[in-house]
Amino acid sequence: MSISIKQLEHLYGNRKVLKNIIHEFEKGQFYGIIGPNGSGKTTLLKLIANLLKPSNETIWISGQDVTTLREKVRAREMAMVPQIFNIDLAFSVEEIVAMGRYPYKKGLGDLTENDQAVIYQALDKTNLLNNRLRDVNTLSGGELQRVILARAIAQQTSILLLDEPLSHLDIHHQIDMLNLTKKLSKEEDKTILCVMHDLNLTMKYCDQVLLLSDGEIYASGKTKEVLTEENIRSVYGINAEIVEINGHNIIIY
Repeated sequence: MSISIKQLEHLYGNRKVLKNIIHEFEKGQFYGIIGPNGSGKTTLLKLIANLLKPSNETIWISGQDVTTLREKVRAREMAMVPQIFNIDLAFSVEEIVAMGRYPYKKGLGDLTENDQAVIYQALDKTNLLNNRLRDVNTLSGGELQRVILARAIAQQTSILLLDEPLSHLDIHHQIDMLNLTKKLSKEEDKTILCVMHDLNLTMKYCDQVLLLSDGEIYASGKTKEVLTEENIRSVYGINAEIVEINGHNIIIY
């Protein structure tokens, strides 16, 4: 499932936060969306997810205008893991993950055997099976982030949108999440768009990168072609050196 964006712009009040965004996101690729704070990363993801409305027909999912898709149809095409997720009621981990099956249910029908199997697979992939009966309000921020990822996996979409999914995770769980999402992109041919801050993790895991600066695309393409010393200096205002260690490029600040 591909995403096509043509001449996308977005305003908050009188301030233009995205300017003339033109890009094609290809099926089965892991994209890192990077840039300084305020460069428009989260806004771009919310527009693709239709959480914000574009001013005109500028975003297409496999040739269909994203704003015209019915909610359940759109939810079968793409899932989003937001940066912040608040749960006020006492749901269990399993109940939250089961919400990912909503697009496939008819009315208030019960979960099918297939639904249950998909839910358990999502819990297993995110190492949550042992916690499936816990009240989500007793979880840490990092554990809750994994629950929301499991819910997105249970949606069985071809597009996965991740808005800073590493922000509440320790380094061990950051690596686990990135390994899992990378595996999903390759083994299940998912298109993954991930807003990231850590440039070294971006270098290691992302197939391609979209570098935003002041609401515009500063550079895009294969990760090693975008994450250069010159681009880092120009966009982030810091001097960085890229060195190769054991066959991997490392950014040293």
